[in-house]
Amino acid sequence: MRKLLLVLLLLASLSHSEIYVSEGGNVSALSINGTERTIYWAGITGWMNAAAPFNPNYPIGYESIGVSDINSTYANGTWYGLPMIVTRLGFKPELSDIRPPTLADISTGGMFDNFTKFYGLDFLNFTDSPLFTFLGALSATCQLGNQNFSCAQITLTGPTPLWLLVYDNGTHQEPIFIANVTNTTGYNGTTFAFQYMVPVQDNYFFYIYPEECNITVFIDGTKTTTYPKTGVPYDVEFLVTYNDSLIPIPHALVRVTENNGRTLLYPNLYAGRNYSGMGYMFTNPSGNAAFALSPTRYNIPDSYDYEVYAEVIYPAYCRTNMSLTNYHYLEPTYRSSLVNPSYGSQVKTSVQNMNSIASTASKWITAGKARDATFTVRTDGTVVGFFQPLKWAPRTSSMSQSLIQEIQ
Repeated sequence: MRKLLLVLLLLASLSHSEIYVSEGGNVSALSINGTERTIYWAGITGWMNAAAPFNPNYPIGYESIGVSDINSTYANGTWYGLPMIVTRLGFKPELSDIRPPTLADISTGGMFDNFTKFYGLDFLNFTDSPLFTFLGALSATCQLGNQNFSCAQITLTGPTPLWLLVYDNGTHQEPIFIANVTNTTGYNGTTFAFQYMVPVQDNYFFYIYPEECNITVFIDGTKTTTYPKTGVPYDVEFLVTYNDSLIPIPHALVRVTENNGRTLLYPNLYAGRNYSGMGYMFTNPSGNAAFALSPTRYNIPDSYDYEVYAEVIYPAYCRTNMSLTNYHYLEPTYRSSLVNPSYGSQVKTSVQNMNSIASTASKWITAGKARDATFTVRTDGTVVGFFQPLKWAPRTSSMSQSLIQEIQ
């Protein structure tokens, strides 16, 4: 395995350092050592944005690279501990179309030849070409999804491993850059979640390959994904298992999302805006997560794209869509308790503690002065979070609110 401890390879060594010798004031030997910036490669560093919506079947990040420089960005989700790929492909490549790199792939006329900066160049003529960058590093092992690959590996300053694989559909070959998402000290001493080195003057998409899972939904004890009525609270429990083995996944993070419903924070909807309410919960050791949920679709046209669904967003990914039978009229329904008397009491306390916050948030949203609100209402009555007021924000600007209820 070749090891290159570089500042994201932005500095290319010109010569080896040696000690000069001085005799009687005369210099008898001198080696000049220096560095120069590469014009062929750029760095991508960044962090994960846990609050941002995502779907791992699509890009979770994007970065446009110009000249040789280090670019910082965010990728969506909480994919720590998993490998993430960076590629020019605008679609997520199938694992069956990914293979190990060969000497021909990194040589002149190989897969790097169709990059703007490398086109028409002889890779034997400059030291920071793809050939010399990855030559001798073709015998490493890396993992993507649930598969192991033979790959090329270099090491960026940190140290941070960077792996290289090849997308090959039979007619087109494309480099795939891989790094693990993990907090590590980067090239400048800053903590990053990922670091990459890519050719300059191109656009790059980020993709993740989490293990697949399955969600089984129980509404008031019945196995179903359909709510009977709108505006009624339900005991909704999710069983999360691995897709292949059906083994329960403990400490999996479940997120339930309702888009364009009528919640406490945004009872009035406006066309052209998207309103999202989210709730989070970790599964217990048996893979179960329990929520108190109430669908809020009422008098909302189909054109507003109402939807409600549940996702597992860590450590695997899966999604199940949920539906609503009756949303054309409200039918008062009394529920003395949901999951159990203690849980029902906790939910009631949480909702009561949200009243003043909801009132303030609604005024800010109506005035067009709040774009993002993130806070946690705990069952002990404490509230942690913040609003981001944007006094310059026009009333037509889109807004999203992330509501996290933490049951302790």
